[in-house]
Amino acid sequence: MNRTSAQISVLLSLLIVAVVLGLYRPAIQGNYGAADDFPTFFPVDNHIPEIYRADGRPVLELLLGIVDGSVDQLKDLGRLRGISVIGIGLLCVTIFYATRRLLPRDEYRLAVAVAVGGLPTLIVFAAWATVWSYAWGAMLAVLAGMVTWRGCRLREAGSIFSAVVCWLISSLLLILIFWTYQPLVSWFWLVALIAVLDGRFLRNRFYRRECTWLAATGFVQMGLCFVALKVFILVSGVEPKSRVQLLSDPLAKAMALGRTTVTMVLDQWQVVDVDRKPLMLAIAAVSLLILVAGFVVAWRSAGQKMRAGVGLRLLWLAAIAFCLAMTHVHGLAADVNVKNYRTIGALCVGTTILLAWAMSQLCDAFLSAKQSRRAHQALACGLIVLSLFMARWNLVHYWTSPYAVGYQYLVEELEAKFTPSTRRIHLVRQTVDDGIVTQHAIHSFARPLSEPEWVMPGILVAALRELPDEPDLSTLTLTHSLSADEAPSGEDVVVIDLRELKKFRAGASK
Repeated sequence: MNRTSAQISVLLSLLIVAVVLGLYRPAIQGNYGAADDFPTFFPVDNHIPEIYRADGRPVLELLLGIVDGSVDQLKDLGRLRGISVIGIGLLCVTIFYATRRLLPRDEYRLAVAVAVGGLPTLIVFAAWATVWSYAWGAMLAVLAGMVTWRGCRLREAGSIFSAVVCWLISSLLLILIFWTYQPLVSWFWLVALIAVLDGRFLRNRFYRRECTWLAATGFVQMGLCFVALKVFILVSGVEPKSRVQLLSDPLAKAMALGRTTVTMVLDQWQVVDVDRKPLMLAIAAVSLLILVAGFVVAWRSAGQKMRAGVGLRLLWLAAIAFCLAMTHVHGLAADVNVKNYRTIGALCVGTTILLAWAMSQLCDAFLSAKQSRRAHQALACGLIVLSLFMARWNLVHYWTSPYAVGYQYLVEELEAKFTPSTRRIHLVRQTVDDGIVTQHAIHSFARPLSEPEWVMPGILVAALRELPDEPDLSTLTLTHSLSADEAPSGEDVVVIDLRELKKFRAGASK
C-alpha cells in the first residue's frame, strides 16, 4: 500500500466512524435504560455479579464493576453507550480493512462496512448500556482472526516461531473475549470466511493450505476457549447456567435454526416481526435468491476462467459453508436462545459480506467494466441509504423513543404522587401487550420497559434519584405486580400503573 492509498484508507476509516457516531447519536444522548441496565447499575443487593459468574463471564463482571462508579443517574448510561458506539465504528473499520482484497472497490467496501454497522445486532450493542463492551469484544475477535491468519501465512513461509507467537497472542485474546460473552468469539470466523471467498482459494494450492491451517487453528482455539470456561467454573465453584453447557438436543436446535434464525439472518436490516411473517419470509427469499445467483455465477466462472475442476469447486463451497457455520459456533454448540440478535451477530455480518460479494459477482459477470463500476457505485449508495434509514428507524422506534418516554412518565408520576409520608411504592408492570410499541419483534426489540421482572426494584431506584429531594431508600418498600388487583392501598402508598404507557402509542387517544 503506497502513501496515497494509506492516506485514503485513513480518511475513509474516519468517515466510517463519523457516520456510525451520527447514526447512534440518539442512543448516546437519550435518558433511558433497558432490561438489565436497571439491576446492573442500580442494584439493591449483590446478586448480579453472581449471575455473570454463573454465565462464565468474569471479564464482563470486571468491566461492569469498573464503570459502575461512573453511573449515578440514568443519563450517565449515555456515556457507556457512547463507548459502545465507538467500538462499533472501529469494528466496521476492521471489516473495511479485512475485505480489501475481496471487495477491492473502495466506495463499495465503504458502503458494506457502514451497512454492517446498521444491522440489528449492532443496534442492540449501541442501545443497551449493559452490553457496552460487546462491540469491542467483536472487534477484537476479528483482530484475533487476522492475527491467527497472519500466523498461518508465516507458518507456510517457514517462520514457525513467529507463527506460534501469533497463535498464542490470538488464543489469549479469544479466551478473554470468551470470558466476556461467549458468542463474541464467533466473530473470529469472519476472517476465515473472507479468506476462503477469495479467488486465490481456487487458483493457488499454497493459499488453500494456509486456509486449512487457519480453519484447523481456529477450531483448536475454540476448544481452548471452552476448556478455559470450564476451568473458571471449576475454580470459582459457581453453579453454571444451561447457556454455558454443551448442546443437549441437536434436533430441536436444528429445527429452531431453520424456523427462526435463518429468517433473522437473511432479513438483514429488517427486524423480524412475528406478526408479519409473509413479509419477513419474502425479504429472506430475496436475499437467498441473490446469494444463490451469486454462487451460480461464481461456480461457472471458476470452471471457465480458472479451469477449476468440480472437486475443487465443491471443496470451495464446503469451506465457505464450514466457515459460515462457524460464525455461529457458540449457538450451534451450546444451549442458547436462537431468537437472540446478540448471539447471531457474526452470522448476520457474514451473510452481509456474502450478499455484497454475490452482488459484486453478478455485476462483474453480466456488465462491462464501465457498467460494472457504475453498478457498484449505485449499489454502494443503495446500501448506505437503506442500512442507515432502517437502522435509525429501528433504533428510535424500538429503543430510544419508547424507553425514554416510559422512564420520563415514571419520574413524573413519582414527582406528582410521592410525599414525605410515603413508605411504599408499588409498580404495576407491563405485560408483553402493554408496550408503547405495538409490534411483536424478536429478541430485545419492542419489549415493554417494565415487562422483565428483573427491572425491579432498580428502575424505581433510578427514578427516585431524579426527584428534587432524593428519599432515603431504607425507609421505603418497593414492590411490583402484573395486575392492579394486587396493588396495596393506603395513605402512605404510591401506586404507579405503567400499563398506562399505552396512551403514548402512535394514534392513541390521549
